[in-house]
Amino acid sequence: KANYCFYVRAKVRVVMLHILTLSWNGLDKLAKLKESLMPALKGIESIWYIKSNGCTDGTVEEVSTWGENIKVFAYPNNNQNFSQGMNYLFDKTNAKDDDFILFLNNDVQVKDINSIKNMISIMKDPTVGIVGCRLLFSDTDIIQHAGVVFDPNSKGPMNFRNKEKDDSTATKNRVFQAVTAACCLTKASIYKQACTDNASGIGGMDEKYHWSFDDVDFCLAVNYALKKKVVYCGNATFFHEESATLKKKPTNKMFMKDNLTRLKNKWGNHIVYDKGNYVSTTYKLYK
Repeated sequence: KANYCFYVRAKVRVVMLHILTLSWNGLDKLAKLKESLMPALKGIESIWYIKSNGCTDGTVEEVSTWGENIKVFAYPNNNQNFSQGMNYLFDKTNAKDDDFILFLNNDVQVKDINSIKNMISIMKDPTVGIVGCRLLFSDTDIIQHAGVVFDPNSKGPMNFRNKEKDDSTATKNRVFQAVTAACCLTKASIYKQACTDNASGIGGMDEKYHWSFDDVDFCLAVNYALKKKVVYCGNATFFHEESATLKKKPTNKMFMKDNLTRLKNKWGNHIVYDKGNYVSTTYKLYK
């Protein structure tokens, strides 16, 4: 009597990349971002979520025509802060724990097709909780962000090497305490744990911050509370106009002092004031 063996091929779930973007009357910037983003997403299963904050420039109508993997949500006003907006979009994703979450400002452009893939490669390391990138001022070789450091004089966070000329040192992958959320990557499971006491009931970013230091708080929570590394990916490069929306409506300046006070009260016992250390070619390199 013949023996037959039957093999059932298990269906492997595809890990998704969920991209979260807020926009307020920034259709022109979204269109430029789309032009550079789509080639960089080739070969990556992804969905791009855009929150239109009371836009009157045709954002909803135009973005609705961009394809099934780009979803736009019409929000009635621009009153939510960055954390609330990101949490709102994250809630729309229904992401699985191992899915990737990419914060992406609307005034960013992807410099090359490998940058997002390089960030994902680092994020696959289970010891890593957040991956940031190198940001250059739009269409220049001048650095806007090469990680976030804490100034021992002002005691506040600041972009490392801001307004310096780009060079090979900036391409090194390093471990920082924080990176900017203008463009950074995490996992859904990590996002859910970063802040659990929001009034909205949605986990993620701390909604008590108003347009400044919310991303730094998020990184510190992942770093010190969840014990995961925050890695700056030097071979992931994006152009960034820097706070394009806030230049039109500088709400962040009204809350800067209160936000910094909240940050220090929450994380003052953990923060290391480290400005200058990263000038070294070997300091805190990631692998």
